[in-house]
Amino acid sequence: MRVEALVSRTTTEEVAAAVLESVGCPMGCNAADEAVATGRDRLHGLPGTFRVVRCGRCGLIRTSPRPTIQTIGAYYPEAYGPYAARANEGKETHGFFARLAVALRLDGTRQLVPRMRPGAALEIGCSTGDFMRKLRRRGWHVEGIEPSAQAAGRARAAGFNVHTGPLETAPEPDRPFDLITASHALEHLHDPLEAMRRLRAWAKPGAWLTCAVPNAGSWLFSQFRDAWYDIDLPRHLFHFTPETLSAMLGRAGWRVVRVRTQPTLNGLMGSLGYRLEDRSAGRSGIAEALLRFPESPSVLKKFTLPLWFFLLASGQTGRMVVWARADQPM
Repeated sequence: MRVEALVSRTTTEEVAAAVLESVGCPMGCNAADEAVATGRDRLHGLPGTFRVVRCGRCGLIRTSPRPTIQTIGAYYPEAYGPYAARANEGKETHGFFARLAVALRLDGTRQLVPRMRPGAALEIGCSTGDFMRKLRRRGWHVEGIEPSAQAAGRARAAGFNVHTGPLETAPEPDRPFDLITASHALEHLHDPLEAMRRLRAWAKPGAWLTCAVPNAGSWLFSQFRDAWYDIDLPRHLFHFTPETLSAMLGRAGWRVVRVRTQPTLNGLMGSLGYRLEDRSAGRSGIAEALLRFPESPSVLKKFTLPLWFFLLASGQTGRMVVWARADQPM
């Protein structure tokens, strides 16, 4: 069954039929692995137990065994957060304050869009097209890749060219890209090294690759392990550190320019929620409140700013943003 068909609906039978595969380190290492965590699908409560291992040579952390590329869609139900419809989805604002936000780079693009002349851009894991709308508003010609047929359909309805399916099945683009961006998408790929090589081949000389990913080199992972909010088993197949992601990008022909901490409290609050959930056998109002924090629009979030600044200053939010350039020979 095709991946995109599985993404849009999930039944117990489909999850039970999901085929698992054991995989070696994609960097070609021939070394023993170290088991670092064993966990389950905490986000949706779908069945299965999954092991996380670290390569004994390069240190790359991966989920193994894992669902295959043909069956992992069973773990992306319609309730999966990035695919959920939002009240303001598709609403374009063109007033003075909207233009001012674009001019001051306060429109949510600062982390992933370098200061450069708009050109051709590709978003990996574009979901319903929210970030592509922001790029288009800034003058970019944007295309997307999205495994969910439902989410990709909503992005196409907004006027974007979107490939439905994983990056591994995407066709060659009609023209090379000036910018390729991926916000919390690379950790979902079955073969990220080959994917980064494909993206390098699709990029113009000097093009940018920008991505946000969880940081498995952070204090949150070392303290919470399987209760780390951003381990998100089994959807997250790789768990990068700054060193392992930089090494993989370099192997694929990208030169890492900078690695920065992504400002967020979601990882800490979610991890505390999962830990309290474990200790209270799932019956904790505090745990539920913490787990609602990442998606909550509550104004009470403003009271957490001191903690936010502390984690950001110490580089321990559990997420990172990496910029790389296509200026190395293939």
